[in-house]
Amino acid sequence: MARVRTLADLRREDEADERTPLYAAEEGNTRSDSSRSGEPRSMPIRFIELLFPHFSFKSVILFTSVVDWILYIITVCLDTELPLIPAPTVLVDFGANYPPYIKEGQVWRLLLPVFLHANFFHVFFNVFFQLRMGFTIERRYGLVKFAILYFTSAIYGNLLSATVFFCNSLKVGASTAGFGLIGVQMCEMALTWHRMRHRDRMLMNIASFVLLMTLLMFTLNGGSIDQMGHLGGLLCGFSIGVLYNADLNDKPRWYRWASAVAIAILVALPATCFPVLFAVNRDCK
Repeated sequence: MARVRTLADLRREDEADERTPLYAAEEGNTRSDSSRSGEPRSMPIRFIELLFPHFSFKSVILFTSVVDWILYIITVCLDTELPLIPAPTVLVDFGANYPPYIKEGQVWRLLLPVFLHANFFHVFFNVFFQLRMGFTIERRYGLVKFAILYFTSAIYGNLLSATVFFCNSLKVGASTAGFGLIGVQMCEMALTWHRMRHRDRMLMNIASFVLLMTLLMFTLNGGSIDQMGHLGGLLCGFSIGVLYNADLNDKPRWYRWASAVAIAILVALPATCFPVLFAVNRDCK
């Protein structure tokens, strides 16, 4: 079994090599690939690794992506309003984020929407982007920490969305968790900014990803963008990223302050949203 390395381990290797910490995983992978250049590699595997860096069959992100597709196919087969668009009633039955039902105690609706999608393009692009980012992040932190990051970001995103958009709101999609992945990458960039050589490349990667994802969701999801869900996932991912990197060498001076803020966000968001969601009466007529 391959040894799972943390981000701190990768950065310690970087200090010896004087390389940029954030790209250590990719550079290390390139070196190991070149050392095995004599080994035959099939074209499909090389193509998959080109699309999805650090691809692995034994990963949380691959499992969740397969579940996304299976549930999309099932919901489409059960009932559709238009071709390839599951009926809202089916999505509600399968656990969509519907705040009035959450208020009645169906709290599983804070998690299950991460596996449901509104149409073909919605599931296709969400799955593509989370695979594109997810394998590298999961390799960096390990299976358990990645699962906590992914699903907690989804829960926080759906909780904030349900609290703010209570009336006439039906939300589904993995983008709440996807923005959690963006958040942890933004955190890594902030923590290693003072040592990073390829700042422009990292900024461009994140900016282009967020822009393209937003444009696609706006055009292919009928203009219905869950801003609060994305914000909740982003804040959660960034905060967890701060805590995951507590053992990072050469931390910036503001790390202690950042860790306190991260803990405050992770505590304050549910502590604020749950009372509002469950205790405040709202007329949705």
